[in-house]
Amino acid sequence: TIQKTGGAIGDVVKLLEDMLSKSEDDRAASREAYAKFKCYCDKNKKEKNEDIDENSEKVTLLENKIGKLQGVNGELSVDVGKLRADMEANEAKREEAETIRKKEHESFVEEELDLTAAVGQMEEAIQTLSEIGADQASSEIQTNWESLLTKRAPKLDKSVKQALIAANTFLTPAQRSKVTSFLQKAPFTGTYTAQSGQVVGILKSMKDTFESNLEEAKVNEEKQSKAHDQLMETLTDAYDKMKEVYDEKEEELGNNDGDLSTKKDQLDEARTT
Repeated sequence: TIQKTGGAIGDVVKLLEDMLSKSEDDRAASREAYAKFKCYCDKNKKEKNEDIDENSEKVTLLENKIGKLQGVNGELSVDVGKLRADMEANEAKREEAETIRKKEHESFVEEELDLTAAVGQMEEAIQTLSEIGADQASSEIQTNWESLLTKRAPKLDKSVKQALIAANTFLTPAQRSKVTSFLQKAPFTGTYTAQSGQVVGILKSMKDTFESNLEEAKVNEEKQSKAHDQLMETLTDAYDKMKEVYDEKEEELGNNDGDLSTKKDQLDEARTT
């Protein structure tokens, strides 16, 4: 213990006492500051460790979600690609069906015109030969038969020849022989007209054949048209269904892409944190 004295020594003692007191005050302040700082460090460390744990868990969760979304998008891309290929194949089938139907219809129209013309030729030739036969059977006209044949010859020659030429490919060998003989008898004579009854029979048979072919062509055209309409309806319905699924998957794919982008940003942020 320093005894208090007066003078210079007393001043030194006083100074030392003040320094000791201040030192104790500083030590107390330092101890308090340290305690506060340690408390801050402990609290901050705890919070940061909690943040690390939370973001580590978030990173794992986001990585799993991103992986799942990428897997789903991979499957969706395959499905969308297959649907697109199937839709294109469907369109190609419809175009092909339309082309075939157009050719079938054009063929029918051409055949219908030919058969209708052939039936008309048969009818005209039958009428001409029938008129000649009727005139020939009349006793009043028989005396002027050569004159009658001469007057009717141009019309008979043209209409009958056209009809027989049109029917030629449908004739049997025996019928073709009779027709050839008939055509070679011009100019018209009694022998020529004697065969007209047989030729009328042939022409009527050919007329029936052409009419039957024409009716069959119309029935086939109707069947082909109906089958085409059913095919187009089936293909169009299938296309519409594929298009609906395609649009849904495309929309889902787009939504997933947006979700993926967001989650990747969140993942980067969580890793940075």
